[in-house]
Amino acid sequence: MDEIKNEIELLESKDLTGKLEILKQEQKDDYPKLMQYERNIAESEALREFKIKLVESNLRLQRQLLENEKELAELSKSSEEKLQRLLELEERLEMTAVEKEMAEEKADLLQADIEIEKQRVQELEIELDLLRSEIGRKGDDVSQGDGIQFKMLECQNMKLREAIVRMRDVIGQLAEDKRELTQENETLRNESASVVRICENLKNELQKAERAIIILKERIDATAGSEKMIEILTEKNMDLEKKLSTLEETVEDYEAIRSMDEEILETQKEAEKELREELDLTNTRISNLLVQIKVYGEQVNEYEKMIMKFRRKIGEMNEEIQERQDEVISLNEQLKGEKDNNIMSVQSVQLTTTSRTFAEIVDREVCALELKYEIELSNYLKAFLPDNFSKPGGDNDAILLTIVCSRLSAKAAMLIKLLNLKYPFAPGGIRREHVTRSHKAEQWAHCAKFSFLLSNFGCAVQQCESVVRRCTMERLSRLALLQSDIAREEGIIDQYIDLLRRDKFDENTSTDSVNKAISYLENILSIHFSREWYDVKQLFLDTCVQLLQGLFWMKINAQRVIFSLSFTNESSTNKYMESVLIWAEKCEQLCTRLKNRISIGGNLIFTQDLQIQLANWNKSFKNLALIFDCMCSITSIQLSTVTEVEGLEENCVQEALLYSVEKVHGALNGDEATKIINEYMRAVQSVTTDLIDKFDNQKLPSNSADESFSSPLMERANARKQEALEVEKLRWNLEKKENEIIDLKMNLRAKLDDISNYKIRLEMAENKIESMERIDETEMQKLYSQNDDLREQLMKAKMEYENMLETLRHEIDVREKENCELRSSARTINKKVLLDQLQTMNLVINHPKMQTMVTPIDSNPSTPEQFSEVTYLESELKDTKLALEWACQHIRQLKASENMQMLNVMDPITIPSDIGGPLTLLSVQVSKKDELDELCRRAENILADSRFYQIPYVTDISQPKSKQNLEKKKHFGKIVHINERIANLKIDIHRFCNKYHRGKEWPSLFENIESVASYNRKKEERNTEIHRLQGVHSVAYKNAFESLFGNLNVEQKRTESTEISVSV
Repeated sequence: MDEIKNEIELLESKDLTGKLEILKQEQKDDYPKLMQYERNIAESEALREFKIKLVESNLRLQRQLLENEKELAELSKSSEEKLQRLLELEERLEMTAVEKEMAEEKADLLQADIEIEKQRVQELEIELDLLRSEIGRKGDDVSQGDGIQFKMLECQNMKLREAIVRMRDVIGQLAEDKRELTQENETLRNESASVVRICENLKNELQKAERAIIILKERIDATAGSEKMIEILTEKNMDLEKKLSTLEETVEDYEAIRSMDEEILETQKEAEKELREELDLTNTRISNLLVQIKVYGEQVNEYEKMIMKFRRKIGEMNEEIQERQDEVISLNEQLKGEKDNNIMSVQSVQLTTTSRTFAEIVDREVCALELKYEIELSNYLKAFLPDNFSKPGGDNDAILLTIVCSRLSAKAAMLIKLLNLKYPFAPGGIRREHVTRSHKAEQWAHCAKFSFLLSNFGCAVQQCESVVRRCTMERLSRLALLQSDIAREEGIIDQYIDLLRRDKFDENTSTDSVNKAISYLENILSIHFSREWYDVKQLFLDTCVQLLQGLFWMKINAQRVIFSLSFTNESSTNKYMESVLIWAEKCEQLCTRLKNRISIGGNLIFTQDLQIQLANWNKSFKNLALIFDCMCSITSIQLSTVTEVEGLEENCVQEALLYSVEKVHGALNGDEATKIINEYMRAVQSVTTDLIDKFDNQKLPSNSADESFSSPLMERANARKQEALEVEKLRWNLEKKENEIIDLKMNLRAKLDDISNYKIRLEMAENKIESMERIDETEMQKLYSQNDDLREQLMKAKMEYENMLETLRHEIDVREKENCELRSSARTINKKVLLDQLQTMNLVINHPKMQTMVTPIDSNPSTPEQFSEVTYLESELKDTKLALEWACQHIRQLKASENMQMLNVMDPITIPSDIGGPLTLLSVQVSKKDELDELCRRAENILADSRFYQIPYVTDISQPKSKQNLEKKKHFGKIVHINERIANLKIDIHRFCNKYHRGKEWPSLFENIESVASYNRKKEERNTEIHRLQGVHSVAYKNAFESLFGNLNVEQKRTESTEISVSV
C-alpha cells in the first residue's frame, strides 16, 4: 500500500509539474497579449486626448476664422473708400484736363481775335497813309477833306468801340476762366506767358497807336484845330486809356494767377511729402498692429481656453441644476404620494432605511464569507479531479462553456440594469435644456444605444446557450474548444462593468468592442451552430426586446432633433419628427402584442422564410436607428460649436439628415432622404404586423414541446459515474485477489513455521539420542524405530508440504496474473480520482447548495438510486473490512490459545543465565526493543503533528490585521516546537546507535533529515520548489525510518514464533 501511495504521489507530482509548465507557457503566451492590451489602452487614451484637442483646435480655428472675416470686411471697406478717393481724384484730373483743353481753345480764339485786330490796325495804318497822301494832294479843299476825314475817324471810332466792347467781353470771359482754372499748373503758366506777350505786343501797338494819334493830333491841330475833332480825339484817348487800364488789370490778374500756380505747386509738393510721411507712419503702425495681433491672438487662445473651461464648468453646473430639477420633480411626486397615504413617520422611515442598510451589510458580509469558502471548496475539488478533466476540449471546458453562455446573458442584462440606474430618465421627460445646455440627452441616448447593442449581444448569446444545452455529447466535446474565445468576449462586458464601477462610463465611451463581439458571435452561429437546434421562441422574444430597446433609442433621438431646432412656430422637420415619434409608439404597441402572442404560443419551427423575414427586419431597423444616431451626433456637434444660440436652423438639421441617410444608404438627392426613411419604417411595421397576423391565424409551423430531453453535460456526468462504478467494481475484485494472496502468503508462512518446528524437534530428538547413547539396545531400537517413524512422517510431511507448496505457488501465480490484469484495466481510469469524484457526488447529495452548483441546468434531477447504491457498497466495504480485522484477531487468539494449551501440557523450562537460545536472547534484548518502540511512537506522533504544517500558511483577509499577526505568530511557534521535537528525536536516535551499535558509522540516511519549516520566510518562498520533499516527509527520512523501524512488526512475530517453538 505504501508503494502504491508513493507511486500515486509521484504521479501527482509529475502532473503538478506538467501543469506548472503549462501555466508558465500560457503565462508566456499571454504576456504579449497583455502588452498589446496595454498598448491598445494607451492608444485609445491618446486618441481620446487627440479628439479633445481636435475639437478645441476646431473651435479655436472657427473663432479665428470669424475674426479674420471681420478684419477682411474692415479691410475691404477701407479699400473701397480708397478706391472711391482714387476715383474722385481721377475725376478731378479728368476735369482739369477738360478745363485745360477748354482754356487752350479759348487761348486760340483770343489769338485769332488778336490777329484780326492786328489786321485792322494794319488797315487803319493803310487808311491813315492814304489819308495823309490825300491830305497832301488836296490841301486846298480843306473843308471837304476835313468832312471826309471826320467821317472816316467816326467810322474808325465806331469800329474801335466795337473792338473794345469785344475786348471787354473777352477779358470778362478770361477772368471767369482764370477764376475757374486756379488749380492748373503748367498750362496756366504757358497761357499767362502768352497773354503777357500779347499784352506787351498790345502795349507796343498801343504805344505806336498813341504815337500815331499824337502825330495825327498834332497834324489835325495843325491842320484843322477844330473843337469837334478835339472832343472826338479826347473821347478816343479816354477809350484807349480805359482799354489800357483794362489790359493792365488783366496783366495783373495773370501775374496773380501765375503766383497762385506757383503756390499751388509748392503746396502740392508739401502735401506729397506729408502724404509720404503719413504712408511711412501707417506702414510702421501696420507692422506694430500685426505684432499686436499676434500677441492678442495668443491672448485670445488663452482666453478661449479659459472660456472653454468656464463653458465646461457652466455645462456641469447646468447638468447639476437639471439633476436638482429632476430630483425636485421626483420629490414633488413623492410628496404628493405621501399626502395621499401619510402613515409612516420620519423616524420610522429612518429606522427602516438604517435596518435595510444594516441588512444589506450583513448579507454582503455573509455572501463574501460564503464566496471565500466556496472558492476554497472548488479549489479542493479541482485538486481531486483527474488530469483529463482540465485538458482542452475536456469536461472542464464543456462545463465552462455551458456556464459562460448563461453568465454572459445575465451579465448583459445586469449591465443594462446598471446603466438605467446610473443614468435614470427624467420624470418629466426630455426638455430643451437637456439638449441645448447640457449632455443629459446625449447620455440618455448613448445609454439607450448601449442597451440596444447589449440586447442584440444577449440574443446571440442565448441562441448559443440553447444550442449548447440541447446538442449531443460529441457535438458538445467539439464545441468545448470555443470556451476560451467566448470567455474572451466576456472580458469586454467585464471592462464596461469596471468602467461603471470606477465612474468612467459616459457618452464618449466607444461601442466598437460590443459591435465586434456581436459580429464574432454571429460568425460563430453561422459557422458552428447553423445546423443545430435552438429555441426559436426565445429567439423571437429576444428580438422583440431588442426592438423595444431600439424604439426607445429612436424616440430619444427624435426628441433630441425636435429640441435642437430653434424656437419657431412650425416646421416641416418638426412635424416629420413628431410623425416618427407616433410611428415609434405604434411599433412599441405592435411589438408588445407580438411578444404576448409568442409567450402564449408553443414552440416554433424556424423556416427559411422566417429567417429571411427576421434578417430583413433587423437590417431595416438597424439602418433606421443608425440614421437617427448619426443625425443627432451631427446636431450635437453643431450645438456645441455655437454656444450662444438656443437652437439650430431647419436647413442645418435637414443637411444633417441628408448626410446621415447618404452615409447609411448611399448617394441620393435631397428629396429622397425622407422617402428612404419612410421605406425603412414601413418595412419594420409591415414585418411586425405580418408576424402578428400569422400568430393570430396560426399560420406559423410549430412543434410539441419536448420536455423529456436531457442535457449533454448531464449525460456526460452519468457516463463518468458509470465509469467510476466500473472502476470501483474492478477495485473490489482487485482487493479480493490481494486478500486471497495475503491469505496464501499467511498459509505459506504457517507452513514454513511448521517446518522450522519440525526441524527443531528433529534437532531435539537428535540431541536426546546423543544424550541417551548409554540406554539399552531395546530402548535404542525403540528410539531408532520411533526415529524412523518420525523421519517417515517428516518425509511424508515434507512431501505433503512440497505438494501443497507447489499448489500454493501455482495459485499465487494465477492470482498474480489476475492481479496484473486488474491493475492494467484499473490504470486506464484513474482509481483515486474517480473515488474522489464519488465522494464529491456524495457531498453533492448531502449538500443541496453543492447540488445546485454542480448541476444548475438539469431540468430532470439525477436519480438517487445510483447514489444510494454507491453508499450501500461503501458501507458493505467498511463492514467487510471490520469483519476481516475481527477474523484476523480471532485467528490470532485461537492460535495463541492452542499454543498456550501446548505449553501447559509441556514441562516447565528453566532459562539459563547464559545465552543458549532465542529466549535468553530475547530476555537480553528487551530494553533495546522498548527503546525502539518508544522512538517509533515518537516519530509517528511527530509525523502526525507535522502534517498540518506542510501546507503554506495563508492569511485570512476578512479578519483584522492584529488577529492575522497573532495567528501567524502561533502558526510559526508551533512549527518551531515541531522542529525542536525533530532535533530531540535525532539526538535520541544518535544515542541509541552509539549504545547498541558502537563502533559503527552513523547512518547516512539520517543526515538528510531537516525541519518542517524554516525560520526565514523569504528563504522558504524561494526554495519551496527545491525543498518541498524535505523534513519528515522526505524520502531520505522515510527510508531511514523503514530501515530502523520498518521490520519491527516482523521481528515481533519472529520472537513470538521462536518463543512458541522453544516452548514446544
